[in-house]
Amino acid sequence: MATVTCSEHFSEDELKCSHTGIAAMQGRYMDVLEAVRTAYGKPMRISSAYRDKTHPVEAKKGDRAGTGDHCRGVAVDVLVAGDEAIELMRIAIDCGIDRIGISQKGSWDSRFIHLGLSDADAGKGSAIWSY
Repeated sequence: MATVTCSEHFSEDELKCSHTGIAAMQGRYMDVLEAVRTAYGKPMRISSAYRDKTHPVEAKKGDRAGTGDHCRGVAVDVLVAGDEAIELMRIAIDCGIDRIGISQKGSWDSRFIHLGLSDADAGKGSAIWSY
């Protein structure tokens, strides 16, 4: 699995784990994310990207720690709401994103869309869910 720490539109700071400082995004995912960003045509505010299995959110998963999209380096959460969220989801699906989590409740500034990629080897198929 080739990993990257940054790309044309996303810095290492945006992609790194807030717990460990590691940014281990999969290269194949970053290619898709760059395609999404190019088609979207405007900045995407990332609230979470790579998460090490020791990150508190991942550690809560117990035996499943390290198996989530963020741990595998194939997901970001983008702060976006309303019509912009709908536009971003459409573009993401067109670019190959097939794991989408939707959090559109609460404060406008905390609403986000999870954009991830499936991985049959990890038992993660296409899915859509809400938080």
